[in-house]
Amino acid sequence: MNLRGGVFRLQPRQADDSRRSIDHFFRSLAADQRTNAIGVVLSGADGDGALGLKAIKGEGGIALVQKPETARFPEMPHQSILADHVDKILPPAGIASELAEIGDQFRKPAVRSLEENLSANGEEQSFTRILSLLRGVSGIDFRLYKPTTIRRRIARRMLLHRFASLTEYAAFLQENPQELGDLQEDALINVTRFFRDAPVFEALKQSILPRIFEGRKPQQQVRVWVAGCSTGEEVYSIAICMLEYLTGQPFEPPIQIFATDASDRNIQKARSGIFPEAIAGEVSPERLQRFFVKVDNGFQLSKRVRDLCIFARQNLCYDPPFSKMDLISCRNVLIYLGAELQKQIIATFHYALRTDGLLMLGHSEAIRESIDLFQQIDGKHKFFSKLSTAGAQSLMAVTHRLFRPDTPAPSAQSAAVESWTDIELQRRASR
Repeated sequence: MNLRGGVFRLQPRQADDSRRSIDHFFRSLAADQRTNAIGVVLSGADGDGALGLKAIKGEGGIALVQKPETARFPEMPHQSILADHVDKILPPAGIASELAEIGDQFRKPAVRSLEENLSANGEEQSFTRILSLLRGVSGIDFRLYKPTTIRRRIARRMLLHRFASLTEYAAFLQENPQELGDLQEDALINVTRFFRDAPVFEALKQSILPRIFEGRKPQQQVRVWVAGCSTGEEVYSIAICMLEYLTGQPFEPPIQIFATDASDRNIQKARSGIFPEAIAGEVSPERLQRFFVKVDNGFQLSKRVRDLCIFARQNLCYDPPFSKMDLISCRNVLIYLGAELQKQIIATFHYALRTDGLLMLGHSEAIRESIDLFQQIDGKHKFFSKLSTAGAQSLMAVTHRLFRPDTPAPSAQSAAVESWTDIELQRRASR
């Protein structure tokens, strides 16, 4: 069963479907209702629902779980809690009260206006204050994100804490660093799972990896950058695909996958490589056996897979990029950013790739404003190849962005920069 257009719909189960019906339904609920969705996991004997709750919270909905001690079969709520995407853990009576209060809160004009028009309640100043607080704690300038994205995340936190106005919530953030950190994590939007959009990963193995490995010398390193890696599922999915592709090949070149995210929490979780048992619903038994090791309450990626991946915190807006990449994956990140920041990041990727490097985006993303930097080679699965005709333009974009807006370059240096030729600038910036 799924939900489309607010209507329950039944569809035949595919032969290769897992038996996790609740995860399937929760994902359709998240996609259809987004910030209006609430997922509740009650008593049950497996991990169904844990990954679906993650999808609901990723789209701005709310995730509630029954307190395991009150459940006749605690495994389902326990697995949801281990997946680390739960807003509140309550006994059944508490869940009922929570649903009623959220419903009442959601109808309040102040919360509704956040997603529509801030000026309706004259709260633009409070919104600006919240963005300033977020920038102070994380270094991320959410003014560069699409306004509706951050407004929805603020509305979600206001619902959970019962705030009737943005002014009240801004004051609460000022005094509560923990809530400020939680809002930042919400705003960064962690929507990911293993082999998300399976046909994309099949296309990666069938069409893209042959281009990357063709003519590769035994000691020539293959370099991949996953930007906005969230909790690591996509990074490890790419690593697994590369190892599967190389099975039976005459040699295996060294592989280095750099994975970055703006969230310290995400990086720590991704680096551990440990995921709940519920991933059995999205990773095949063959892959679980070959690439994972069973640990308490879940699975951990094998050392061979983890050794391919280096995780680091990075702010895509300001921090320097990697270089000489064969493949960059940045899926479902750009859709949340404003047009100017999208253009800037695409230029950064162009600079970071080798001459024949490839870019992998999400299914709803495009590079319409940067068609001079990339050529689309697979429109269905969103793969692009680098064009080498605009190197100076992408380099200028990258060097300009390394100066934070609140840290201007000294005037003497600015005068010197203006006198440099393009060749001199390129030489100095590359150095």
